[in-house]
Amino acid sequence: MNDAREHDHDRGPDDGPESQPDEDRGAPGPDGLDAAVPGRTTPVPPAQSTRGTNRSSSVVVALLMPVALVVGFAFQLGASLQQTFGSGEPTPGTTLAVLLGVAIAVGIPAAVLVVEVRERRKDRSRSSAAMTAAIVVLCIAGALDGTALLSTIGTTAQDAERRAQPATAAERHFGDRDASGELRELGSRTAALLQSDLDPAGAEVTRQECQLRNDQPGTSFIYDLRRPDEGSTAAPTAPTAEERTRFDAVAALWSGAGISQDPPGAEHPEELNGSSPWTVRAVATTSGEVFISTECLAEPG
Repeated sequence: MNDAREHDHDRGPDDGPESQPDEDRGAPGPDGLDAAVPGRTTPVPPAQSTRGTNRSSSVVVALLMPVALVVGFAFQLGASLQQTFGSGEPTPGTTLAVLLGVAIAVGIPAAVLVVEVRERRKDRSRSSAAMTAAIVVLCIAGALDGTALLSTIGTTAQDAERRAQPATAAERHFGDRDASGELRELGSRTAALLQSDLDPAGAEVTRQECQLRNDQPGTSFIYDLRRPDEGSTAAPTAPTAEERTRFDAVAALWSGAGISQDPPGAEHPEELNGSSPWTVRAVATTSGEVFISTECLAEPG
């Protein structure tokens, strides 16, 4: 026991653990790791500025989401107006505008939603404003643009199917024959049956470019053997028995060309009107005038 007392006396007051210098205990490293005790870490305070920046950017993105919806709708509205006041049928330009509008209204919020979900997995404290706005805009865009997209796809498919169809029988009425020549001959024979005092050689046969039902190029014709309009106000009179006989002969001639006689009209009893799939109008009058216009006809060959 005496030896133990002597040993304690020899240690001195400065030999205890509490008397060791602070530098010997080790100080936390730059990464929070205690240099003296391996595995010991010092908590690092959260980066408040980073959280504030993320929250601000999330709010800004959320405010921009409706803008994407409005811009996408503007593209589709422009395409719809162009189609309504234009040809009435979709064109490559209007179809592209609709697709671009859908891509903006749906694609942008969808991309934002994907990015926000990935960032939220990394940082649970991230603001959900952008993600919520993206979901709301996607729901609205899906309801509006989905209908427009399906309508555009359906119309485009129908348009492609229509263009793939061959010319109709009416459009191919003359086949490889000379439509202008046959129309002139029909008009001349009609004038002869009417005993017209107009010279069929002076009749005008005009042609105009047009489009067939399958959008292929075609030509329409007009045979015109009429007197100049002198502004006559004489009341129309019913045809005489002799003029009815002439009308019957014209109706038989037209029937051989596929033109059927229409019932006589009360307003213009002096006219004989005919109709057919390949004509727009066919008229013969008691005064010997003849007018025949055709539908858009396929080119020979």
